[in-house]
Amino acid sequence: MTTLTNLGSKCSICWQISARLMKPKSYLGLSLCRLYCRMWLSSQWSFWSTPMLEIKAKAALKAYQHMVATGVTPTSATYNALITAFAEDSSSDSSFVGYANKYFLEMLDKGMKPHPGCYISVFDAIACRESVDKAKEVLEQIKAKGFTPVFCKWRIRGLKKEASRMFHALVDDGDVDEVKEIVRPTLETGVESMVAIYTSIITAYLNAGKTKAVLEAYRGMLAAGVALNSYTYTVLIKGLTTDPNFFEDAKKCLLEMMDKGKRPNVATYTAVIEAFTRKEDKAAEEEGKDLVWVMMSKGFVPNAKAMREVLKERPTNVIRRVMNIVLSKLKG
Repeated sequence: MTTLTNLGSKCSICWQISARLMKPKSYLGLSLCRLYCRMWLSSQWSFWSTPMLEIKAKAALKAYQHMVATGVTPTSATYNALITAFAEDSSSDSSFVGYANKYFLEMLDKGMKPHPGCYISVFDAIACRESVDKAKEVLEQIKAKGFTPVFCKWRIRGLKKEASRMFHALVDDGDVDEVKEIVRPTLETGVESMVAIYTSIITAYLNAGKTKAVLEAYRGMLAAGVALNSYTYTVLIKGLTTDPNFFEDAKKCLLEMMDKGKRPNVATYTAVIEAFTRKEDKAAEEEGKDLVWVMMSKGFVPNAKAMREVLKERPTNVIRRVMNIVLSKLKG
């Protein structure tokens, strides 16, 4: 008979491992350790021989398959943890979305009810990495099994809040035509536009510090044929500039935005130009000047006075370097 001491020891090992596995931008380690802990507490099956320090979603799949092979019946908690692990780590392997969907449907076939956080993770992964048609196909498969997703009120409120922010920001920037493109289908169908949904996902990833996932959501948006509006570009570009590893992507998105006939607002292009100054070297400054020249060659002239207003809370040396980059081209 398992003692409380043994159970405590096993759980302690799980959470010590989770602390080592938990890295910025990833919740996989925590999810899998919760999975193993639940399996330990609910059965006689032990993971003492598992290479715990190398746990990944594929290892979780093998663990699940071994459970089935040894006659251990997975519970709803096991499925929820396994599915969430695949969905949340789908950024590292696109095939994980398929696994998440497969075991989600298997869970429903067994009459188990998934946790809201589980199916929201699955739908988020599908929205970021699959086409709109594929997302609809998956939803129909789920409905055919008698399960209707009920999204949490906070998620719905969050989406509406994001759509409201988008609407007001576009109006403030004078992008009236883009406002009409968003409002018209929403009024006709009663469903938020796909651009609002994707923008909400991008914003959520930014708030969670998952910059790589932000870029993948953007690529998924393009793959699904959803056109970015000026507000989505603004959120995307400003978010990418906060991570030095994705600064080049921010610059590319800024130029892409302009190539599509959309004018970035002063806060957006200032954020990109300011990012050059963080490198604090001559080469970066020259690269910034080249960007300003390219912007001007596309018919866009930065507003130096408005930029000063955006930068007024920055340190004096930052303001000086940013303005030096811009004014060198404006004077020239």
